[in-house]
Amino acid sequence: MTSEDQDFRSAHEIGKIYDSLTEKGALCDFFLESVCNFIHAEKGELYFVGKDDQIWMEAQCGGPAEIPESVRSAVQTAVLEGKPVKDNKMILVPLIVRNSIVGVGRFERNSQSEAFSEKELELAFVLASEMASSIKNVLLFEQTLQMERLAAVGKTMGMVIHEMKNIIQLAKFSEEWLRKGVTEHSQRHLERGMEWMNNFLKEIEGFVYEILSLTKDYQIVPQKTDLRKLLVQLQEDLTPRAKDAHTQLDFQIDRDFPREVDSDFQSLYRALLNMVKNALEASDKEDAYVRIRVKSADTDHYQIVIEDNGIGMSDKVKAQLFQALMSTKGEKGTGLGLMIVERTVKALKGAIQFQSEKGKGTQFTFTFPYALPNTETN
Repeated sequence: MTSEDQDFRSAHEIGKIYDSLTEKGALCDFFLESVCNFIHAEKGELYFVGKDDQIWMEAQCGGPAEIPESVRSAVQTAVLEGKPVKDNKMILVPLIVRNSIVGVGRFERNSQSEAFSEKELELAFVLASEMASSIKNVLLFEQTLQMERLAAVGKTMGMVIHEMKNIIQLAKFSEEWLRKGVTEHSQRHLERGMEWMNNFLKEIEGFVYEILSLTKDYQIVPQKTDLRKLLVQLQEDLTPRAKDAHTQLDFQIDRDFPREVDSDFQSLYRALLNMVKNALEASDKEDAYVRIRVKSADTDHYQIVIEDNGIGMSDKVKAQLFQALMSTKGEKGTGLGLMIVERTVKALKGAIQFQSEKGKGTQFTFTFPYALPNTETN
């Protein structure tokens, strides 16, 4: 095998390395470095081609930050002609995939060096051809990722609008009752309107809190928390919903349970509220119930158990339960509640276990440590 044959074989082997790189920046940098080494170029730039043959410099090595207009013009010519170009001490090689140019590599030697040879031009073009298919795959992956992100944004906006509609309905009820109370001088209507207004404010406050809990900066600062007070508030807020669902609520806490634990009242309250709401919506029996029990698990941990005798979950639902934006309610659900539950449990260093049987009900067990780091005392 001649040294020339060996060079071309090595170029194809380097193409395999291109295929193994899935991060665009690393791939572009390695392409420029490998070509510069192969053809002994001092400078190299990689240009990408966009819509209407618009070009921009994606990466460079050994060159100035600013590219002269003459160089940009040469790159544009290479894009239009679609073939390698050797001009004394400059080489331009197009990256072509299925007759489409995705980019151009430009390589240059300084004034003291010899001009590029035809063999070096051919080697650069071979490496550019290997690079072309690799970068096309990376760009397609980025486009797919962008589309998935757009879809996720769309679904998230739909989720927000869905929740806001429910909250706005509470505001409308409040406005109707208050208006009647004023126009008819009815104390009963005024009191009911204030009750709806209070519900509206609670829901909007809770919703804003839940949206914030999904941000990257979401953090929990654990404090001493009285779970008895938390259960009382939970029962007060859920009793009207339980009556509408013809479901019995049963809240229990062991007598010997410690008065306080390390937790975050609001975060834990919202998580349990979402879980019990789901359980109430799963009620389908005349003797339907939802039971919430707080108990000690061992010397270092306690458990909150939520149990219902509702419709239960299929194997498919159980397998996908905590996937992002997954909902068991079809178009009526958003999946927001379960996302908040999972994030809250993780933030409180807890764990979730569940059992469910179709037609018989579901039981969730949340296990938390009594003590958390950085606890603030009230």
